[in-house]
Amino acid sequence: QIFGLSKGNARAYWNWKFLAPQPDLPQTRKMLMRAADMRLPARLTCADLDYIASTLIKAAMITAQAPLAAK
Repeated sequence: QIFGLSKGNARAYWNWKFLAPQPDLPQTRKMLMRAADMRLPARLTCADLDYIASTLIKAAMITAQAPLAAK
């Protein structure tokens, strides 16, 4: 789930209706439009979490090394 692309996501400050109107925060908005949430079941073991973390790190490294046009 991408925080800034999900309608009504509580992590996106522009959905907060319990505060007074907030100023536009362009840098925060830009970050939230790209931040993702990955829900994990509580039953995962440390080994499971290590595997998931290493897979995400490898994917990020591959993406970072890709030519700019491919991004």
